[in-house]
Amino acid sequence: MMNEVSVLQNGLKALAAAALCSTSSIALAQDAQSPAAEEQAASNEIVVTAQRRAEPLQKVPISITAYDSEGLARSQITDTRALAVATPGLQVAGSFQFSKPVFAIRGISFKSFNATDQQAVGVYQDEVYIAARSGQLSQMYDLESVEVLRGPQGILYGKNTTGGAINLNSKQPGYDLEGQVTARVGNLSLKGVEAGVTLPLNDQAAVRLAGTFERRHGAEFNEFVGERTYGYRNYAGRAILRYDVSEAVTVTANVHAANTRANPNYYYSRGLIPTGNGKLGDINGYVASDDFFTIASDLVDERERIRQNGAILRIEVELDAVDIVSVSAFDRTKYSLWEDTDASGADIATVDYNDLSRQFSQELRMASTDGGPLSWLAGLYVFDEKLKAANITTFFGGTSDQNYTQNTTDYAAFGQLTYDVTDRLSLIAGARYTYEEKSIEFLTIDDGVYDFSGFPVTLVDDYTKRTFKAPTYKLGVNFQMEPTKLLYASYNRGFKTGGFNGTVFVPGEFTTVNPEYVNAYEAGFKSTWLDRAIIFNLAGFYNDFSDLQVFNFVDGIVPVTQVVNAASARTYGVETDLTLRPVRAITLALAGTWLNAKITDVEIQNLAFLEGNRLPLAPKLNLTGSAQYEFDISNTSTLTPRVEAIYNSRQYLDNNQDLLASQGRHTIVNAFLRYEQEDAGLVVSAFLKNAFETEYLNESFPFPPIGAYLTKHGEPRTYGVSVTKNF
Repeated sequence: MMNEVSVLQNGLKALAAAALCSTSSIALAQDAQSPAAEEQAASNEIVVTAQRRAEPLQKVPISITAYDSEGLARSQITDTRALAVATPGLQVAGSFQFSKPVFAIRGISFKSFNATDQQAVGVYQDEVYIAARSGQLSQMYDLESVEVLRGPQGILYGKNTTGGAINLNSKQPGYDLEGQVTARVGNLSLKGVEAGVTLPLNDQAAVRLAGTFERRHGAEFNEFVGERTYGYRNYAGRAILRYDVSEAVTVTANVHAANTRANPNYYYSRGLIPTGNGKLGDINGYVASDDFFTIASDLVDERERIRQNGAILRIEVELDAVDIVSVSAFDRTKYSLWEDTDASGADIATVDYNDLSRQFSQELRMASTDGGPLSWLAGLYVFDEKLKAANITTFFGGTSDQNYTQNTTDYAAFGQLTYDVTDRLSLIAGARYTYEEKSIEFLTIDDGVYDFSGFPVTLVDDYTKRTFKAPTYKLGVNFQMEPTKLLYASYNRGFKTGGFNGTVFVPGEFTTVNPEYVNAYEAGFKSTWLDRAIIFNLAGFYNDFSDLQVFNFVDGIVPVTQVVNAASARTYGVETDLTLRPVRAITLALAGTWLNAKITDVEIQNLAFLEGNRLPLAPKLNLTGSAQYEFDISNTSTLTPRVEAIYNSRQYLDNNQDLLASQGRHTIVNAFLRYEQEDAGLVVSAFLKNAFETEYLNESFPFPPIGAYLTKHGEPRTYGVSVTKNF
């Protein structure tokens, strides 16, 4: 499953282990900055908006990894897969290429492919929670910054989550004419272009126009038809208009759209049945290729289509002692995927997924700005989503049509207080109350999958409605030992809302899952030394989960899914990141997470075997190391080689702690070479990702009806060149 590591790769591992990974810097965010934040920004320190205020990262009492636009470009982070590789403690998996990603932070995730399910990690685009998982990645271009927040985010963020949050912040229009265009080419016929320009309209208005296009041919070879698969073509565009109504009032309107046409990552069949010639195959005797990137499928036109569009209206009013911010948003995501579920040349099982999500959200918040010992933030939040789906499953010639409509309405009130007891000691208290109504109407018509009467039969025709409500709260204490050193500790009570099973073949699967709760404890130390030549951060955490939501396959004639509150769990660990700049030209970095994440108690009898298992997507050790040296070629040009290495210990890909549904320890090595000519605004970068073509899995689960495990494979070696012109 994984190639032997070469001598050169071991050498690079050693280099990365001795190196230190930069958490990158992040630009100022959209909220108006305090004088302290402006001062920090002027000195090139990191400023984030994790607490809905612009604050220096080193003074925010939360474990965060942040990247600015330069940091994203330096490591060629253009999608969430690359983001997960670069970010310690963040894992991403999923059955499909661009749709329905599964994020895990500190071992907390929800491994499912149902459109109905809310994930443990929330994704936010320009302060707006994106419910449709298929639309969460569509606007990842022309970004000012990305923030990855670890731990439950149940106070200041639109939807409660137990794992964390990912904030994607678009570049905003200023009042100077400026922009950039990047062209990218690479192997697998990669071609792409990304551009953004700010156009001042007058003294009060400016617009930012941005767009991207990228295509790539297939990374896998389908030996059944002799064609390449796993390619894609992505388009997206965005326009942001900023209008300063007065010195106190700013209105920002954001409209955006995206279209993805992909040939998705096919399943690879790992057979379990002896064929008599020393190899293993499925029930039809199909033996998968020994080549990691060769698959076989009779479904030559397997497809993945995503169309997303939306709008955001942000109004900010700056009063004498209070800032008022209103964020109104609409988002629409239409998704379609046709997959060859049996992963072979036989016509055994396919699924045709189709769903449409429409969401509206409104957030109104107020924050104090008077600079006194007591600062506060308070707000109201409303969220409404209608999700319609029509999925068709074929199995050994039979079909099962599943149609449902799910409606979700969420109301919340929240607030947070920070009181400076002294100029060093601060106390924090926050709370949120959430009230959610959720309903689902489900219709399943079966014709030969479960019912063999010879004509279509309605097996499920049902409706249910539930209300979920809960308070969440936070307590914290900060001690600023000195201006560059912070000690903090916090307690968070978090929850993730309940919901319904989105795959219902028979009445027994039409089930409701209750909310998941967590008591989260964190203590940390943030510090900078020797005028930022050394940055060292350390955090320890302990999370106690109850009513843990579990997505599980149940064996049968056709494997079915169950979504239940099955267990209690606990996770604890240590996170650290260290950046060294011994001289101006050298940056060395190392960041890592040590994690213990297990299911501790199972309350459902048929899942008792899960007790004591390690949670999925929770490697015990994750390390990210990098080293770079900036050579001065002239007064205005530099050449910077950079190497990164990312190590993950074994992680399981389902709840069963099944070795065949796991990925063993592996290391991915990336290398970059960047030439920058500052006076010409020119940057030329060469990249080599997964340099040693480490073979690793993103997904693996058993499919007993065909006697095989179905797996999805990670990215192969990719390389290319990008050219950026700034103006």
